[in-house]
Amino acid sequence: MKICKCTQGRLLLTVFVVLCLSLCAAGAFAQEHWSQPQPITEIIGDFNTAAPFISSDGKSLYFRSDQNHMNVQTRFYAATRPQAHGPFTSVMELAVLNDANSYSIPQPDGRILFKAPATPIGYVWVSADNLRMYYTTTLMLSGGVVCTERQNETVPWRRGSRIVLGSSSQWPVKNIGMYGRISLTQDELVITVASGSGTKTSLPAMELQYGTRNNISENFDSAMAIDGLDSLASESDPFIMPDGLAIYFVSNRGNEGYRIFKAVRAGREEAFGNVQLVDDLVLPECNLRCPALSTDGTAIYFEVQKTINGQMTKSDIYYSEVIKEPTVLARHLIEHAMIEKDKVSDSLAQAQEFEREAMRNLEIALKDAKGIARKNLFKAKIHLAISIVRQKIADREILESLDELEKAMDF
Repeated sequence: MKICKCTQGRLLLTVFVVLCLSLCAAGAFAQEHWSQPQPITEIIGDFNTAAPFISSDGKSLYFRSDQNHMNVQTRFYAATRPQAHGPFTSVMELAVLNDANSYSIPQPDGRILFKAPATPIGYVWVSADNLRMYYTTTLMLSGGVVCTERQNETVPWRRGSRIVLGSSSQWPVKNIGMYGRISLTQDELVITVASGSGTKTSLPAMELQYGTRNNISENFDSAMAIDGLDSLASESDPFIMPDGLAIYFVSNRGNEGYRIFKAVRAGREEAFGNVQLVDDLVLPECNLRCPALSTDGTAIYFEVQKTINGQMTKSDIYYSEVIKEPTVLARHLIEHAMIEKDKVSDSLAQAQEFEREAMRNLEIALKDAKGIARKNLFKAKIHLAISIVRQKIADREILESLDELEKAMDF
């Protein structure tokens, strides 16, 4: 029975989708696949937005911005929406939090210049019940993580006085008094921080650390390095998932700018491992910072620093979502496979040239070799020939399969 091309395309697509889903279920793909990153247009303007954090209910996005154009870059805002998904409908400055220890200066032309707080806030994290906020202070010579509480969600956030993780006496002079991004597990018993108190000698020299405690009324133990994540590069901006079994962070390893990585572990008592680049979120000529995920792990928000000639020029917040729909996932994987194939095509061609060169040298050697040596050389020649033929056949079949899948997508 002859099967039409359209039916063949549908069958091929079905088999491919089932295979993708089966591999995902079996753990063959160690991490999620993300949609193309998009800017959050509701908060973009001729100003910078940075350091995102999404609330546990998904309705509030906290971020830092210099949108008042008064050269105060540590003022926090919250974009809100009625549902956990969809566009944000309003943006509000956290004025009570921002204005602590600061003052304003009215100008003759009606403008107001703001004096930056004496203890500016760098990063924030909010508890699942929206009643506790943890933030970093970046005052020179003394810095740490502060916790502030409120009675209910209608009360505005205020500065706190309880330092739950103090500064380290081990900080080198170049990073005195500075904690970077922070995040906590949902039970608030584990905190991860970016710290400059490590032993790295290169700049920037941030490393990932963590602290623990037995209950939320206690302070955290002194922070220590997170095993399994460190490299010679700078690691920063940790975001630990609510259950503490996965962590996202950024690193400039590979000298390709800051990109987002993920690591996992089986239990909280184990070290993180299986560090992988989240390559779906790589944006050319951009540094990615401060990944923040929704509680269910299906949405990610992060800071995109666009660069020109190696200099940061603009910072905006982008988001991406986990791809779930099978057909969309199939198309995504095809495109990803074609990109990866293009990346390795040059290496494959070079390897094939090495094999051809080896074949030529074997032919020369066969003319002079005798006995067993000649027999072994002949076998080697046959294996090389088979290898080259197999590569050519595999290369052709892969291209034909990808062409068929592309056609199947358009039936």
